[in-house]
Amino acid sequence: MPLDPTNTWRIVSFYSGCPLSKARVLVAASSKTRAASLGKCVSFLPRKVDRIVGGQPVESMTNYRFLICELGPHLRSPARLLAALRSDAHVALILPTLDVRLIAHHMRDERVNHLMLRSGTCEAVQSVAEKLESGAIFGLERYLPPSVSINYRRLRTYEDRCEALEDLARDLQERRLRGSLRRAAAQAAEELLMNAMYQAPVDEEGNRLFRDIAPSDRIHHPTPRPVSFRFAVHGKTVYLSVRDRFGSFQRADLHRCLSRCVRSQAQIEDKKLGAGLGLYLVTSTVTKLVINIMPGRLAEFICVLDRPSQEAAGIQLLSVTTADDGRRI
Repeated sequence: MPLDPTNTWRIVSFYSGCPLSKARVLVAASSKTRAASLGKCVSFLPRKVDRIVGGQPVESMTNYRFLICELGPHLRSPARLLAALRSDAHVALILPTLDVRLIAHHMRDERVNHLMLRSGTCEAVQSVAEKLESGAIFGLERYLPPSVSINYRRLRTYEDRCEALEDLARDLQERRLRGSLRRAAAQAAEELLMNAMYQAPVDEEGNRLFRDIAPSDRIHHPTPRPVSFRFAVHGKTVYLSVRDRFGSFQRADLHRCLSRCVRSQAQIEDKKLGAGLGLYLVTSTVTKLVINIMPGRLAEFICVLDRPSQEAAGIQLLSVTTADDGRRI
């Protein structure tokens, strides 16, 4: 099902890209009404969807490979359900609030593949289910209407990076977007480009190629493989995409980064590269962040930034999708 980027759905997702196959789906909520509503959201799936109220596990929990669990007054914790669920399941948690601290907390369980706010839940659940069902994970296009044009550049050098950022700034200025939105988009693009060009490159043993090169000297070295940079604007919303050709980023890297920064508000352990702190800042700034990974081949970071309303400020989407990691749903 296509995504509508004008909708204010909120989702945090950590997902490994394998089709759902014949997996059964379990929906848990605080009330029969909410359980029924969430069940209808995934009724398009060609598989059985069961519904329960509360967090008490049902018999044969191991039959379920996808759990959608909405926390509320009568279901305050998913702990019991998670304890009974199979180790290779995917879990979607629907929460009343969301911030970087909660992201880091829930990422401790690798089965919690999605975190969503209740606002716009049905579209979020449908989007996740469709992604799990199809296994199609890459591309900025899936988040945009077909008529929106996408700007594209391939980067190798520091000069290329500067020109790309200038193109982005010029386009956003011409569209008369708010200064705060332009600055946030520029910061996110700069951090992700630096990450793709100087943090992602690794040798055959997985060692960072730029680890021992000072930040001031990195600008004199081209990245070994080209980096793709895409951006688009739809209405008052900015879409960014940065793709490297190493695929060295891992879900565990994000968890470690966010957990450390949330605990100490200090620099990440690799102070020369600083990619951990940069990613923490991006996560804290953008409206939605999608990370798609094909290990050893590609890593794609997609950001969505829009003018937040008083009711919808902060991170609304985080999705880490790892393809071909051997997990089967």
